[in-house]
Amino acid sequence: MLRIITLLACFHITVATFGQWSNDPENPLMICNDPFLQSKPVVLGDGETGYYVFWIDNRSGIAQVFGQHLDTNGTPMWEGNGRQLTALTQSATNMQAALLDDHSVMVAWIGYNDSVEANVLGADGYFSFPENILVAGPEDYIWGSNGNSLTMQSYGTGCYISYVLTGYGYDDLYLSKVEMDGSLTWGYNGILVWDCGLGSAGNLHLLPDGAGGGYISWEYYGAHLQHFNADGTLNLASPTLITSCTDGIGGTYAGHPYYDIHLDADGALMSAWTSASRDVYAAKSDAAGTLAWPDSCRVIISDPAIQEGIAFSGSGNDHYISWQDYNPDATGIYMQKFDENGNTLWDEPLYVDDAPLYIPVIKSVITSGGDVVVCYVAGGAFYAQKVRPDGSTEWPEPIQVLSSTYAPFYTEFTLIPTADDNVIGAARTFFYEEIVAFNLNYISGDTLTEDTTTTTVYSFEQLQLEMYPNPARDQITLSLNDALPYTIQIVNLQGQPVMFMEMNGVQSTDISQLSPGVYMIQAFDISGNSQSTYLVKQ
Repeated sequence: MLRIITLLACFHITVATFGQWSNDPENPLMICNDPFLQSKPVVLGDGETGYYVFWIDNRSGIAQVFGQHLDTNGTPMWEGNGRQLTALTQSATNMQAALLDDHSVMVAWIGYNDSVEANVLGADGYFSFPENILVAGPEDYIWGSNGNSLTMQSYGTGCYISYVLTGYGYDDLYLSKVEMDGSLTWGYNGILVWDCGLGSAGNLHLLPDGAGGGYISWEYYGAHLQHFNADGTLNLASPTLITSCTDGIGGTYAGHPYYDIHLDADGALMSAWTSASRDVYAAKSDAAGTLAWPDSCRVIISDPAIQEGIAFSGSGNDHYISWQDYNPDATGIYMQKFDENGNTLWDEPLYVDDAPLYIPVIKSVITSGGDVVVCYVAGGAFYAQKVRPDGSTEWPEPIQVLSSTYAPFYTEFTLIPTADDNVIGAARTFFYEEIVAFNLNYISGDTLTEDTTTTTVYSFEQLQLEMYPNPARDQITLSLNDALPYTIQIVNLQGQPVMFMEMNGVQSTDISQLSPGVYMIQAFDISGNSQSTYLVKQ
């Protein structure tokens, strides 16, 4: 499917309206089209059936944090063009948000040579604290943040926030623990994770370890890993260089990711990257950073042509890598699936699209049904394809999500899965720097009533996943009408796995350690098929 790049006129007439989800790539759901710069959109579920979209907005001359609350139909519930949440005296340059157990939202932001700050958005749609939480920033030996590196991970009653602070000739990686009541468990500036020397850490990742602590990973001439406890103890004497088994990681042109990491169904760390030699690799490591496979890492694709830029997602013990491939015979975007042992599961990589590769950006997310959705910029417009676990595609050709007028600005788009095997996203538009949102079910037409008279012959379709009691406080019983073994994972509303188990038939499970809230329970068979149900933990 060839693309033609369209030359746009020098002026812009906005025809998008503020309303419900749109099925028109030329007229998406407009979140904010104020004439001044909007950037860094973040979308997340509100813990019920709606969604939040946050972004940085420069309409006042000082970049502030703005937000919008959408109901399940995509109807904005706050002021047109969004609600201003901060009143900063120095511009914010980066921002993240995470949902807490009580369905409030912790929002954190960072500014160049300024402090890292946070606040908690309450049920009324306003920040809970009259003064922002000062997480980190200037001291005698520290100038402030470098304005770029920021990530956060909810642990239920608060968040871990990681960032880079700048000093005299160095950047250092720090980690803070911020409770929902605004207290800093590890104090101002938190704990020092890594002395960057004369360099700096980028592409930060935080993952839960299932015991209240977590993992932090970052890029600096390769991908590094550190494991921390809930009390701030660092478990590794020095960070592990995960990518030491290859010649490092490729470049990060325009901020494109060349490395990513997530947890598998057993809680192990799965990494994927494009090497400096432009091949695609994967590795598995334990909590100590020890590479688990006998050959340390596996080649997913090695070819004389250039492979670069990746999207990496996992469902149970199945993992999906997408990348940009300059194969002269079939240039475009490819995908391969591999298991927890590093074995590729498709005979050949799936050819997703013949997308032109001028500054392509790709991201992917696993849906509640176990499919993987990959989204990317191509030929100026923005496209998506849903891939089933067997390597077949949901749509005959990739669907256009946003036209060239509203395509994302480089990496500035976010994706989240929903409960109905769907994906919601938000983007900063490339040409006009507006914030738009999209719902793939509306774009693809999957919201239409489907003919269900066809009888399937696959036994997995007859699987019945049942759970009781629901709501539950301390224990649940799961029931499967099949004697085969299944992998079960419990996932929080941020899409993060919090519990794993293997079962067949009927099994009781202790959930007392889970924080109150809503969780998704997924059952996976050996082929990666899945079914899910929801749990309300009291």
